[in-house]
Order: sequence, then C-alpha cells, then structure tokens
Amino acid sequence: MPLKPCAVRSLSFAACAAALLPTAAPAQEVVAVDKAKDWVVTITGNGAWGSSYWGAKSKDWTGFPSIALRQADQPAEFEAPDDGFSFALFGNPGLKVGVVGRYMAGRYNSEDDLQGTASIPWGLNVGGFVEYWPMPMIRTRFDVLHGVKGNYGWSSNIEADYVQPWNKFTFSLGPRLVLGDDTTTDTYFGVNERAAFVNPKLTAYDPSGGITSVGALAAVNYEFDDNWSTAGYVRYDRLVGSAADSPIVKNIGSPNQVVVGMSVSYTFGLDLHRAN
Repeated sequence: MPLKPCAVRSLSFAACAAALLPTAAPAQEVVAVDKAKDWVVTITGNGAWGSSYWGAKSKDWTGFPSIALRQADQPAEFEAPDDGFSFALFGNPGLKVGVVGRYMAGRYNSEDDLQGTASIPWGLNVGGFVEYWPMPMIRTRFDVLHGVKGNYGWSSNIEADYVQPWNKFTFSLGPRLVLGDDTTTDTYFGVNERAAFVNPKLTAYDPSGGITSVGALAAVNYEFDDNWSTAGYVRYDRLVGSAADSPIVKNIGSPNQVVVGMSVSYTFGLDLHRAN
C-alpha cells in the first residue's frame, strides 16, 4: 500500500486519542516525560516523497502531522514508520494485540493518463494487529484491515524488522508483504469497459485478489533527548500478481513503488487532575 499519509488520518487518530482520555478530567498538566503518571504524547511533523497513487509512475510531495499516545507506565517501544496508527489493547513486551488504522492515498482522473477511470477518494482501512518479538532484535507484525472509506474490501500487511539500537540511534530494516482481496484489488487496479473505451492506453481488466506487493523498509531514528527526535526512512514495494498485470500499472504506471520520508517529533507527559 502506498505510504502516503496526510493530515486527515492524523486528525482522525487525534480524535480517537482524545476520546480515550478520561472525560471526568477537568484539568491537564504538561510534565516531563519521566515524571508523567497518566499519558505520554508524541506529536510529529512528517514529510514524504513518493508515488502519486498506488501503481503510479509519477511522484509528488506531501506533508502531514501525526500524534501517538501511550500510557505513562508503558515503556517506549519501537515503531516502524509504516505501522499506521495503532493502539495496543493488551499484551506484554514480547507480544501485543491492538487496533490499527491505515490511510490510502486517493487516485483522481484529472491526470490525462487516467482519463475515463473513476476517481478514488482517499481511503481509510481499520482493523486489528498482532505484534510479536521472537528475539530481542527481531519484530514481526501482522494486521488484517477492512476499508471503511475509499474502498470496502479486506487487506493485510505482514512485516518483519531487524531492530538495532546504537547510542541515540535506532536502525531498522525488514521485508514487507501486502495482500488484498478481490474488492480491494479491483478498486485500485481494475479497469471497466467504459474506461477502456474512453482511454486508448487502457484495456478492460478484472483483477483477482492475492499478494499485491513485496518490498522492504529501511529506517533510522535519532533521539536528541527525552523530548525531541527525528527519523528518516525509505520503503520500496514491487507490485506483483494481478496488481502488476493491470493496464494502469503496465501501460501508464510502474510496478516499482518508492517512498522517501522524514519526520521530527516532540514527546511530552500529560497528567490529568481529576476533581474530588
């Protein structure tokens, strides 16, 4: 899936995070991270350069904010840049289970090459994830998602990362596998008869579900102190199967999908003072 998030997904997660805070708290106090008793909040500014849409040859830039929330008694843990917005419901340092949301970039027929195709609005997929550390430096992660906006099919992401801390740096590298059912694959790679008639570069195509792409992600994070950190990453995906055979990819796009991104984050503690 294209790693091209935007402000919309960040704002949605911020709203969810706000809903998790106890509603009876009339006052909040920002405190040092190591003194927080309730929550630790991380606000991030992100920038990314990558494919304009899933399967595109063209590239563009995007900037977006994001927010992460964890309970103060939970230690800070490794998170890959492409994990989506997730919140662990239960688990331990080696295994956790929770909910996750992922943003999907839209595709708009205002581009000449997409003449005749239906525009696809930005999408939101939600579901659950399982994360397991079989070894101290190996993280595996699996999620299952269903589209609630933009597309309404099922998809899944399988990830593994080798994680190596060194001084204030954390390096990570690992493979990625994306799967989609018939509905998801048809949404992004199918071509109907009308589009094929209008656009001479396309032919009618009815794809089937399965493995959509295989790839890898490399990332590095640097912590200046308890509050400030920065990160950079590169992700490469190779479209395969029905996705790669789509005329949208073969005739006007590319099976090679690359995203380069960076971010700056600020972390702080947030304590809630409840009325007696």
